[in-house]
Amino acid sequence: MSGKSAVVTGAASGIGSAVSVALLDAGYRVLGIDRSDPGAAGGHLRYQHVKLDVTDSGQLADVIGEQFVPGEESSVLVTSAGQREICHTRELEPGQFRQILEVNTTAVFVAGQAFCERLISASVLGSIVNIASVAGFLGEPRRTAYVTSKHATIGLTKQFAVDYAEFGIRANAVAPGVIRTPLTESYFGDEEQVDRILQGQLLKRVGAVGDVERAVLFLADPAGSFITGSTVFVDGGWSAAKVL
Repeated sequence: MSGKSAVVTGAASGIGSAVSVALLDAGYRVLGIDRSDPGAAGGHLRYQHVKLDVTDSGQLADVIGEQFVPGEESSVLVTSAGQREICHTRELEPGQFRQILEVNTTAVFVAGQAFCERLISASVLGSIVNIASVAGFLGEPRRTAYVTSKHATIGLTKQFAVDYAEFGIRANAVAPGVIRTPLTESYFGDEEQVDRILQGQLLKRVGAVGDVERAVLFLADPAGSFITGSTVFVDGGWSAAKVL
């Protein structure tokens, strides 16, 4: 076994890619899973990439169960794969609703269960860090499936914390607000949209992937070993108050 090991889903872009690089920089071996080719972490000696759609539950569980080598010092699963829709509830099709939940919640369950069972079989401790969202606590216009999935993911995080605590496995979530990534880049070409984002936050600056990285690394590290079942907001205070 290696000293530090991680699994990251959604590892090819956005937050997942940035977190993968941050974990590598922190000395982790990283198994990245994404339906796309490797992102910024590709080519690193301690990075292994598996091209896989996380909605393929059987393959996802097999990859983690068979290819992940736990770390004796620290083992972490970061679930960053995500999908969203932009449409009114009246227009949302059941198939689209199910697809969002498959990616954002069911895959988190499958990956989390496989990861925990792998740690138990290796008799090592570890932690899960699920990338949720402020949408896991608040409703948002035209995001019905996404909001539902993120609420469910936060509940699932608590259940992992409850059921796997006896094995020394922790589970927490990070709830970002608007973070500048390729998924949200279109927002930042519109000055009015940027102004609306900043108006809704207490801290008047744009959220960056580095803000999320640092929260993930803290929760993954043994230094955070008395934290489980919690959600860390990385949202500039968006969820803390209604700005009038």
